[in-house]
Amino acid sequence: MEILGIKINGTDARKDKEAPATDVNVNITLDGLEVKKGEIRISFTYAANYRPNVGFLRLYGMVFGRESNDKANKLAKMWEKEKKLPPEIAEPILNLINASAGVNGVLVARSVNLIPPLVPPKIVLKS
Repeated sequence: MEILGIKINGTDARKDKEAPATDVNVNITLDGLEVKKGEIRISFTYAANYRPNVGFLRLYGMVFGRESNDKANKLAKMWEKEKKLPPEIAEPILNLINASAGVNGVLVARSVNLIPPLVPPKIVLKS
């Protein structure tokens, strides 16, 4: 799949208590997949939870891609059935989300006095 870009649609952040975060847990969730004439849109949520119960940061967005109609429709069927993507497609998408949301998350985190979310190492999926 050719990845065309990424867009952050929304953010949510809050600091619940004035205490240092001892851990930042980052989770990326692929929320949905839409296909229209070979154009692919994958919605996502990037969540950074500052522990213990210090605060959170969420970024919501969309990854845009393109594939042949046949392959795009196969991806849509796989998503509908299993709610997952093949590793060779999921891996670069997750790494793009991780890098973009990590960088953009720095600005959002600073606005509520949270430490910037550290961008974890490159994600490699194992079969």
